[in-house]
Amino acid sequence: MTVEWLLAVAFCVAAMFYASVGHGGASAYLAVMAFAGLIPEVMRPALALVLLAATVKFGSLVLR
Repeated sequence: MTVEWLLAVAFCVAAMFYASVGHGGASAYLAVMAFAGLIPEVMRPALALVLLAATVKFGSLVLR
């Protein structure tokens, strides 16, 4: 299995656990990327995507 597949699996598992309790999961994604040795410049867009996902989820809860 390549590193990309391992990262994808780790992200999916982390997303499942974090989503089950209503969180965005940024800390898990960043931890996986740090353990994989990615540089901070690569990790910054992940923060933006997590903020977007959390905002969408928050909006859906507010509009209920």
